[in-house]
Amino acid sequence: MTTTPLQPVRPARGGRGGRRPGTVYVVVLGLAALVATIAIGAVATVRTRNRAANLEDAVGDARAYAWSAVELGRLEIANNPSWRSQYRNAANGLWFANRALDRGTIALTVVNPSGALDRADTDPVVVTGTGVRGPARQMARVTLNPVTTDVTCLDSAAFAVGGVSLGSATINGAGLVSSNGAITATNTKMWLNAEAAGLVTGITYNGTMKSLAGARTYPSASSVFGHYVANGTAIPYTSFPAITTGRGINGTVLSPTNNPFGGGTNASGIYVVDCGGQSFIVKSARIVGTLVLLNAGPDTAVQTSVNWAPAVANYPCLLVQGPLELAFNATELSEGTVKVNLNPAGTPYPWGSGGTTDADTSGKYPSTIDGLVYASGAVNTSGAPSVDQLITGGTLSTVGTLTLNYVNTYQASPPPGFYTVTMTVAPGSWRPYSD
Repeated sequence: MTTTPLQPVRPARGGRGGRRPGTVYVVVLGLAALVATIAIGAVATVRTRNRAANLEDAVGDARAYAWSAVELGRLEIANNPSWRSQYRNAANGLWFANRALDRGTIALTVVNPSGALDRADTDPVVVTGTGVRGPARQMARVTLNPVTTDVTCLDSAAFAVGGVSLGSATINGAGLVSSNGAITATNTKMWLNAEAAGLVTGITYNGTMKSLAGARTYPSASSVFGHYVANGTAIPYTSFPAITTGRGINGTVLSPTNNPFGGGTNASGIYVVDCGGQSFIVKSARIVGTLVLLNAGPDTAVQTSVNWAPAVANYPCLLVQGPLELAFNATELSEGTVKVNLNPAGTPYPWGSGGTTDADTSGKYPSTIDGLVYASGAVNTSGAPSVDQLITGGTLSTVGTLTLNYVNTYQASPPPGFYTVTMTVAPGSWRPYSD
């Protein structure tokens, strides 16, 4: 019997159990493409998430920058007494823009909803900060309301931040003479009460004496002038005639309806003169209003006879940035002497209701300043001046007679600049904001 050797069995070509070599390759490619697609999708997802996270970070930073801008505005307002007048010409309330901060920029606007930024120091303001980082822009806003605190020096007929020196003087009238320094009297008849943070010494005091009293609060020189400069009518120094050591007002009327020196009239009677370091003299004149003398020279003075009252009841009569001498006397101011009508149409005497005008030059007026006088520098008095209230940021030195006719007008209703203003956050006004 013949035996046939066993042969390997090969699957038939194209049979069900057979696979073409290209099929495996296609499958491998498909799997690779799927893996690549998943990988690309994962990368895209990560990138999207990163972009979202970066944007969220940028938004958070921009929001923090906006709050920082608001805080910078609050800091400027708290530390700069002249902030209203300093920024009054800022376009649309813009204080700064594109200021670099960390990885972005900030901008700040401050707006008075009641009008001009410097309209009144008791107006509220709205402070808006803007923060930008990359594509993110955020805003924050807060309203600041004013809180006023009266200065306690307004309870005095005369007050000096420095010492008070009375030499061969007679102090008449009513009220209190006070000092945050010492009060000394030599050959003096002092008929008012005297009170000092230092010592009260000398003779002769006919009123009460109090040493080592608490210091009084008083307006800062930087805050007194702002309102009046912002709301006053400027008159060039060179518009005034020459008088002895400087220029000034002599033998005329200055009032809300009468300004013979140019620049127009001012309804509140506020007139501002920048003396540029030169002296300014007022003599033989009738003034109804508030005269503001900036950068006044060393011989600035009120002399001979004057009749002076504020046009606005609680406004000061005279504000001097620098020293002042009150050297006028008690002799009546006579139209016949100055040969000028001092109560013309529009400026009745007394000022306000009940006053009259005329066209002659036969009138006479008491020589007095019926209001508040303030000087940032030293004040010297001589002759026989009469004034309602006198405040100096320097020392007060008196010879001769000084009459103080204290009334509580200014204490009851302090004029602008004679109280401190603190801008505080209005409750509930902190908030994000979008324009």
